[in-house]
Amino acid sequence: MTLLFVVFFVIPVFTLLANSFDQPAAGRVAPHWDFVLTNFDRFFSCRAILRICVAYDLDFRFVSTLIAAVPLGYPLAYLIAKDRRALVEHGAYDSCACLNATRPASFAFTD
Repeated sequence: MTLLFVVFFVIPVFTLLANSFDQPAAGRVAPHWDFVLTNFDRFFSCRAILRICVAYDLDFRFVSTLIAAVPLGYPLAYLIAKDRRALVEHGAYDSCACLNATRPASFAFTD
């Protein structure tokens, strides 16, 4: 489990951070380890770019929430809340609980 966390989370995040602090150059993807702040200075100094990025980000959040919550989340939550005993009897309760693993820990199921 730790290996998966390192391979699929720590390494990609470290790579993104290294690329964001690297000196920009056309046609080059691999970092040269020249840590500068010109990328952040250019991004935050141009208000038009900042507005476009924020608009795209909010649009993406809204669409992904609609796609995930409406057709998937609400029906599953309704089934779990309505008929928990039937789910337990048929062995599907564990599957539903596994689907719910990404929710915050404060909303844990209690019997």
